[in-house]
Amino acid sequence: MRILLLLAGLGNARAGAAEPPWDADDALARALRVDDWIRNATDGRAGAPPNHWRVTHPSGLAAAPAPFHFTANNTVKFVFATSIMINATARAVVVKSTKSLEKKYASGLRREALYLEYLRGQPGIPLLHGGYFVKGTLHLVVERCGRQIGDDDHSLYRDYEALAASRPRAVARAWIELFRSVEGRGGFFLRDFKPSQFTCGADARGAPALWLVDGPNPSVGPLAAALRARHAPARMTTHHRDRSHVHDLGRRAWLLPRLGDLAAAGGDSQTASLLRDAVRRCTREPYPTYGDLLALLDSDPDASASPRRGTSSRGAHAELPV
Repeated sequence: MRILLLLAGLGNARAGAAEPPWDADDALARALRVDDWIRNATDGRAGAPPNHWRVTHPSGLAAAPAPFHFTANNTVKFVFATSIMINATARAVVVKSTKSLEKKYASGLRREALYLEYLRGQPGIPLLHGGYFVKGTLHLVVERCGRQIGDDDHSLYRDYEALAASRPRAVARAWIELFRSVEGRGGFFLRDFKPSQFTCGADARGAPALWLVDGPNPSVGPLAAALRARHAPARMTTHHRDRSHVHDLGRRAWLLPRLGDLAAAGGDSQTASLLRDAVRRCTREPYPTYGDLLALLDSDPDASASPRRGTSSRGAHAELPV
């Protein structure tokens, strides 16, 4: 049975804006087609890339890739900046590739491709325009989203701090929507994440937006199960975890706690109260769902000052178990 969740009701992201539909069956089929294509190319077999990709060859780039400064660049990945043409308009993209042909590194970019394809169109997920192989090396062509919010040492950059100070509740919503996509819908998990893995900007409606630009590990849910069945552990490792990113939202000082501090400093006492309540709920069992947290942001802080009794930490939005 196809699983189609039209989440346009409780916890709606913004008044008048419909939630993006989430069809888990279609997402899994798309991701496994990408996995098949990568596996065939890696093993020297012929196989066509997904037909909805815009770029499947270097000739699809509008200009030669140029070096791109990105704090998360490391010994594993190259990241280059360029553009592609969509309806006669140049769109900024990054081209990612591995620095080594070793399988333990190549599998990381494969996981990133599956993450981007599985969660295509969901809040916080950069758009995967396509990919290709050159001399056995995988290259991904990904939408260039916003500006990095901080560094590897967990310090936050001025652009993000200014955005968060001016619209703390909207930025909190963007964080919750991002992690709902990544974990609540996708079953992905980041074991040790930092600001350098996220970017900030505005969505098509001008609202604050955040993106996770580094591929996480599949942990639970249909995609993780399918990959465990398909690949030996040495080729495609999935990770189990013992907590939820809901807990991280409240525990990590640079996430919801920082937004609460900025709201208070800016004189927005209502938002500060709601975010303090959200932090309390995120760090105490039973943990709320991402849908619970989105609903909290739209509530009266005086009426929601205490956690509700008897609230389940499961499934108001049919999220994966967290």
